[in-house]
Amino acid sequence: MASRESLRQLLRNLDNRGYKAYKEIQGNYQFPEFTLIIDWVQADPFAARVTYWSSCLTRSRVFPLNYIRPDRAK
Repeated sequence: MASRESLRQLLRNLDNRGYKAYKEIQGNYQFPEFTLIIDWVQADPFAARVTYWSSCLTRSRVFPLNYIRPDRAK
């Protein structure tokens, strides 16, 4: 599992690159209180969005509930 720093570096390296380069961020990233999983990154800028989710291993909430749209939750 990659760290948040590796994700940060990947995002910095995407500067001035084509849209398809964003596929490089697919993967699992460990943060202090949760894991971010980026399942799918679309290579077409006009297609569906990125698919991602997070997993919290602690009882603390990382995101306020009003940030989560019920129609998108699965």
